[in-house]
Amino acid sequence: MVALKEGEAAFAASLPPRLGLGERACLAVAAHRRGLLATDGLDARETARTHRVPVTGTLGILILAWRQGILDRLEANELLGAMITLGYRS
Repeated sequence: MVALKEGEAAFAASLPPRLGLGERACLAVAAHRRGLLATDGLDARETARTHRVPVTGTLGILILAWRQGILDRLEANELLGAMITLGYRS
């Protein structure tokens, strides 16, 4: 768990209420600490882009894990297949 700093908490509070508390907190941390926001939520992704915060999603993380050799192609494909079976959509 990461505690929000004062400026981050104020920024999170200024974000659209349609975003969840967790989305707002993560976006605030990414914006203030020059991080990457990992989310599949369309509203969160659009808000991040508005604030020039780089964004990735589940597929981006899966591809990165394959490119870095954390997963081989078969493992990545198996994980993607399992995600789809469980209802993942992109």
